[in-house]
Amino acid sequence: MVCVVQVMKTLKSAMQTSVTDLQLEWQLSGSDKLVQVPSEMPPIFSGDRMIVYAVSAGQEVRKKVTG
Repeated sequence: MVCVVQVMKTLKSAMQTSVTDLQLEWQLSGSDKLVQVPSEMPPIFSGDRMIVYAVSAGQEVRKKVTG
């Protein structure tokens, strides 16, 4: 039964329009290099949530990213 629910949810999403080709630009002062996770964002459908992280590639984290 759980499999049927997942299949129905997937089919419902496939029939909706989605937001695609999203890009985030991280702007920090200084020389901190960030790695975005996930590096490429998947399509987002109505009602979906997307969490994107920025991981500091530097030696120490000195800034707080909010928004």
